[in-house]
Amino acid sequence: MSLFQSLTNTAIKDAAGNEGTPEAIGATALIQSLLEVTAFDACASKRNAFTTFSVISKARDLCKNIHTRIKVVDNSSPLDSWDAFVQYTAAIDPLEELLFKLVDWLEEEADKLLNETTAIRDAIRFVKTWEDSRTSLATCYRYDSGTKALEALQTGASDPSLSVYADLQKHDDHCLISALCQEIGATTFEGPKLSAKDKADPLALTLVKQLTQVAREIKVPPSIDQPSMTLAAKCAMIVQGVLHLGEHATDSDTKIALKAILVWEKALSLLNNLSKHVSDATPLSFDVIEKEYAAFLELLLNLAVEIPSEYLDIILSVKNVKRPYHARTVELALQCNKLVEYFKANKVPSNLPSLEGALNAAMEALEAATSAMNLLKLFDYGKEDVQIPGITDVTTKKFTDAQGKVQECFVAYKMDPKDLTERMTAATKKDKDRVEQMKKRFKDTKVCATILIKPVNANSLRQYPQKAPNSTDKEATLTAVLWGALSATDAATITQWHIASGADKKRLSNHMKVKEIVDLAGLTFVHTSATSAGLPAVPPAAPPAAPPASPPAAPPASPPAAPPASPPAAPPAAPPAAPPAAPPAAPPAAPPASPPAAPPAAPPAAPPAAPPAAPPASPPAAPPAGPPASPPGPL
Repeated sequence: MSLFQSLTNTAIKDAAGNEGTPEAIGATALIQSLLEVTAFDACASKRNAFTTFSVISKARDLCKNIHTRIKVVDNSSPLDSWDAFVQYTAAIDPLEELLFKLVDWLEEEADKLLNETTAIRDAIRFVKTWEDSRTSLATCYRYDSGTKALEALQTGASDPSLSVYADLQKHDDHCLISALCQEIGATTFEGPKLSAKDKADPLALTLVKQLTQVAREIKVPPSIDQPSMTLAAKCAMIVQGVLHLGEHATDSDTKIALKAILVWEKALSLLNNLSKHVSDATPLSFDVIEKEYAAFLELLLNLAVEIPSEYLDIILSVKNVKRPYHARTVELALQCNKLVEYFKANKVPSNLPSLEGALNAAMEALEAATSAMNLLKLFDYGKEDVQIPGITDVTTKKFTDAQGKVQECFVAYKMDPKDLTERMTAATKKDKDRVEQMKKRFKDTKVCATILIKPVNANSLRQYPQKAPNSTDKEATLTAVLWGALSATDAATITQWHIASGADKKRLSNHMKVKEIVDLAGLTFVHTSATSAGLPAVPPAAPPAAPPASPPAAPPASPPAAPPASPPAAPPAAPPAAPPAAPPAAPPAAPPASPPAAPPAAPPAAPPAAPPAAPPASPPAAPPAGPPASPPGPL
């Protein structure tokens, strides 16, 4: 038996339980006809199908119960069948009314599925109509509960409770959401273009493409509660309707307004959050989605045109254009800015098309200039085979087209375009003059050399090793190389460093040029305080926490100046125990190489006068710091 036959079969079972062919009964003939009409429409309906079938099935069962009462009357004496007679005659009118309501409902609802309206208010009203229709259908299902005549026929009829109906309604909503998301995923509407920044990412998708991707991935589990299922259907329905409007809106202002990026950002956010709401992991609350849905409707009702995104792209792209197109690019951006300022003050849809044309043409010119400059390096201007302004065929035409579109927009806005051409001509001349200047000034191409400077050891270099590799011009001096190797904050210490060459770490003059160095790979970055043996001078200075070593060196420097003048004997007496013994042992041990020459010269000449001379020479007692005395020589 087909679904149609099942919905219209009002035959009752006999005593043996067999269901015979329904007989033509005049009292229920209209009911039979109404069942056939509703069943035919319900079988062709695209949404709310299961709930519609449940209402028709319930009406069919009520009709069967009427037939059962009629059979009781036929098979019993009039006195015994009076109650059955009253029941079936009283139920015919309300059942006919129920079916007429269902016929009217199906006439409005049966062919509807997608939101294919052509105006924003109609798209919003479409969602409201669907929601109201579901409520009306639920009322039809409960119709018998408010009618005593039909309540009396409930024996053997479907469960009148709403639990079964609610499950069927949820299933209908789930099917509708799937159809709407499928339609969103298959849309051909393109929406706003990618910004210039986003175009740099080969994987970037437009907002509408992202929207379709999210719609295809939404998985609404049948287990969610009915309010969430209904809200999900409403969200999908309004987004699908707005996508349809983008291509089929009859009002040109609506089409223009739907180019606004904000609309699609909000639509994408709504679907993203809806997906989170119905998911099992970290779901968003129902109230959050409901508020976002209401805010989206408010945005649509108060939709206003926005400044095209190409304007921002132009402002951000100017920095990418080199000579010989830079001055023209700046001038073009300034002229576009004047148009945008006018549009901001007169933001009506009719002003948008001409502005879009001008901005699109300007952006194309900037993109052409940027592409052309990828083939022309800065110092290539000095080559004879490079024309001025360079690769001109496509790029110059793009600038000419853009200037024409800008002038058209000025005229459309009733703004004076008289000086636009002169300003662009002046900008072009500025570009050409600058290129000519570069050609005359830079005839020889400068080549950079890479210098690898190795550290003597990790201690002497501290934090500088990571800056050791340095690339510079061959004409550069080693001072420039040092400056490049040191960090900006430590540049003040440049006098403490030098560059050495070869295995013996021979110091090179900072005034040498890179081109004078034969072995660029054998250079070493050395701290000036390091000894020729490669020992860092910083470690001894670093442990100055050992003041005991430093004080003893200082006292000997100061006593020798005073003692020689007054008492030679007093010194031994004053420091009889340690000082006298320590000094003699210290001098021979400490200055093995350089100090020994100084002491012998001092005693033979004049013991009293010699000591004063020795201290000045002895301040090499700063030998621990003595290496600083050696730097002055090389510097």
